[in-house]
Amino acid sequence: MTQPAAGPARVAALPILVLGVLLVYAAWATHDIELPGIYMDSVNPDYLVAKLLNRAHAEPLIAWVLPGNYLADRFPVLVSMYHGLQQFWLGLPLYAIFGMSVAGIRLTHMAFGIAVLVATMVLLARARVPVWIAGLAGIALAFDPAFVFAYRTQSYITMSPVAWLLLSMALLADGVHPATHTASRHVASGVCCGFAVLGYFVYAFYVPAMLLWIVATSRVATPGAVSTRWRDAVGWLSGVAFGCAYYALGYALVARKLGGGIAGLAAYVTESSKRLDAFGAALPLGERVSATAAFAEAALTNAWGHALMFGPREPQPFSTIKLTLLISAPVALLAYAELRNRSTPLLRLLIALPLSFCALALAFGDLLGGHHFVSLLPLAYAALATGLAAALPAGLPLDCARRRASSVLATAGLLTLAAINVAGSQREFETLERTGGVGLYSDAVNRLARDIDALPRRPLAVFPDWGLALPVTLITGGRVASSAVVIPGEARRWLCSGRDVVIAIVGADDAGRFAAWSRAFDWAPPRVVTYAQRDGVAVAQLGVFASSDQGGRACGDGSFGLDSRR
Repeated sequence: MTQPAAGPARVAALPILVLGVLLVYAAWATHDIELPGIYMDSVNPDYLVAKLLNRAHAEPLIAWVLPGNYLADRFPVLVSMYHGLQQFWLGLPLYAIFGMSVAGIRLTHMAFGIAVLVATMVLLARARVPVWIAGLAGIALAFDPAFVFAYRTQSYITMSPVAWLLLSMALLADGVHPATHTASRHVASGVCCGFAVLGYFVYAFYVPAMLLWIVATSRVATPGAVSTRWRDAVGWLSGVAFGCAYYALGYALVARKLGGGIAGLAAYVTESSKRLDAFGAALPLGERVSATAAFAEAALTNAWGHALMFGPREPQPFSTIKLTLLISAPVALLAYAELRNRSTPLLRLLIALPLSFCALALAFGDLLGGHHFVSLLPLAYAALATGLAAALPAGLPLDCARRRASSVLATAGLLTLAAINVAGSQREFETLERTGGVGLYSDAVNRLARDIDALPRRPLAVFPDWGLALPVTLITGGRVASSAVVIPGEARRWLCSGRDVVIAIVGADDAGRFAAWSRAFDWAPPRVVTYAQRDGVAVAQLGVFASSDQGGRACGDGSFGLDSRR
């Protein structure tokens, strides 16, 4: 279907449309900005900016990177075998502007959300979706609790790269001027898709559908069209490879550090895969399908995000209607558009992408999580908007009864979706205001970090339990030395040098760990402070071993040293 060219009114309306969508999102993103608490994986790898932005940072500082990937002990390359450091590098200037604090974290992550919304609007504009449809779809997405709270949970790192995927499609989505889809355009599209895969490995699940789309929509102008198609496909794949090249750098640094070349790297990857048990779930196909469907549903209805922040997995209100609009409606609109000869290559792609993603996700069974599926959300909104645009009667007067009726139905559907999302987000904010979050998403984590930062003598903070080290490092801006392992000799030397030692544990000290550490340090018992949820449940305890409280114990020479690479 050939779509009309953009007129002056449309061109003028687009900036207003984008601004309106972003204002809606900014209002939600900054509401109750301190809640919930900062979860550990909600700032990984962001926390590494502390060492670069704070020139007077304490030593040692926790830094979890792959072997050989911490250049000059300041510049990380890879922290994981399956995702790059986009959030670190893109967030670095933003943290410099907004500051390393809870508010700074949320504003930085809001910028990532804005990038996804802008990319969605760019894609819809390139596809000549009517401005009013694109605007309503964008506003509904900006209100969506699954989108809003992705940027307050660990889902921020798996949602953000979808901006690259949307831009990859946008580069080739203009059906008005197919001749402009030059080789360089295909390479640029591939680079954007490669950047998405670099953001998180699950974006590779979209590559098969994208590649088929490239082949199907390439120029067919000569008898040698088949070779033209494959040339475009090869150009696109070369762009993907270039976009993922950062992985190769990180892997090369691992191989260099470990020795043994490719064989040494292969052994390391094999051992890491065994620890992760990435493909170890021996589930039958039916259970894999059920797990994949459950994860996708939890991501789309914010049941996953709700469970992270509050415990129970509860979908947002009216989730059945929402799923109907985001899953069933685009498929039905595609079928209708195909029958009416109004379908577009982009609409077909937007339906194929989730199928490609879920098909490859089956290989992992139940080893993935809902946060791996959150990228389906913007794609579903783009599919709905594109489908509604394709279903509108074409070539008829604007006052045609059929077109008016179709427009009314489309508007009603999008407004219904927006209203459902407003209700869902409002419920989450009300629950946050009442509870402050639970567990490691409790605002108790924020208070713990601030209290450690406020201690009069800069202590050594030790985090033997998973979950507290990274948020404290970022919220304190690297001003507090940190370690993940309790080493009695080093702790004692630190105390004898006149510096305090604090140990933060998750939950209450039911096993008497602080008393055991006191004996191991040969030091007086610590002052213990409990950080609880608003309902009184202990989230963490902080034991403060004061250097001034020797209790008559001799210190020796008081020398002290810590390996900053710990």
